[in-house]
Amino acid sequence: RIGKQYIVSSIEYRIYSEEKTKKEIKLVVSYSFLVWKIE
Repeated sequence: RIGKQYIVSSIEYRIYSEEKTKKEIKLVVSYSFLVWKIE
């Protein structure tokens, strides 16, 4: 659970910081999904 929260925070931070870069956000989201499965 801690990992999920940490990942979510990272995604939100990246989206907020790189809102203009939609491509980067998509990549980050995909990475989060993989981590969630492992957890």
